[in-house]
Amino acid sequence: MRIIVTGAGGYIASTLIPCLLRDGHIVTGLDNLHLGGHGLLSYYSDPNFTFYKGSINDVPLVRLAMEGQDVAIHLAAIVGEPPCNKWPKEAERVNVDGTKIMLEEAQKAGVKHFLFSSTCSNYGRQPGSMLDETAPLVPLSLYAETKVRAERDVLAAHSTSMATTVFRFATAFGVSPRMRFDTLVNEFVRDAVVNAFLLVYGRDSFRTVVHVRDIVQMVRLTLEKRRECAGEVFNVGGMHISKGGLVNILRKYLPDLDVDFKEQQGDPRDYKASFAKAMRIGYRPQYTVEDGVIEVINALTDGLFADPNSSLYGNVR
Repeated sequence: MRIIVTGAGGYIASTLIPCLLRDGHIVTGLDNLHLGGHGLLSYYSDPNFTFYKGSINDVPLVRLAMEGQDVAIHLAAIVGEPPCNKWPKEAERVNVDGTKIMLEEAQKAGVKHFLFSSTCSNYGRQPGSMLDETAPLVPLSLYAETKVRAERDVLAAHSTSMATTVFRFATAFGVSPRMRFDTLVNEFVRDAVVNAFLLVYGRDSFRTVVHVRDIVQMVRLTLEKRRECAGEVFNVGGMHISKGGLVNILRKYLPDLDVDFKEQQGDPRDYKASFAKAMRIGYRPQYTVEDGVIEVINALTDGLFADPNSSLYGNVR
């Protein structure tokens, strides 16, 4: 298949695209590279990869890149609460307006399947319950608000000519060519290794988390099972863990870690999302939080990142 991936240099895409190329697909990447282009380097020269530098809000560019595509995987966004709070107008423009442009141009180009990256953060604070895809969406941040609005547009665009699928991805972790240290698990590991100290707010608050390679597994599965995934929303996670539980895993490998627990401040999210629906079509998470902790500890101690605190590894510059 011919597949366009937006946000091609990002944390998820830089893990996904090499797998798509190995699967035999012809891949087009679109990214404005405002977070850098090092995530593209391992496949940039692949003969089955074409790259367009620019914004998803650039209609002529999107139209050009979309021509002849069978599938669109829309990952590009202003991702996370801090960057959305820093650039609120850009968050609206990219996450909502940019998605509308992508949908319109995909329809015009005859794209058969449009896959959209949303977030489990849309569930906000609903502690105690296991939330399936029918649960209320209670966005507590501008980021989640923009994703909820974009989801609605994507699902409304579903038709017999262009199927749409929404992924509500859990908080991702694990090593990626375009590494991030501003997601929960990766950030905790970095701070524990680099500083031997963690300041933790909300010891008992739960999150649903997922390894970036399990996200890739779900995307590839959806490409195989288009009919079963058409018009559907899927929570995509690996396991549920409290911040205190994550600290306990870290202490197994970093016994000298000093931790100061504080009452929850700032980020009030607390939820457990069910991924039973994804499992019914064959999704099987392969990587535990402990797997990810070990992986990131090893990458840090082996010196893969010269300065793990660099803004290079976050979504705010």
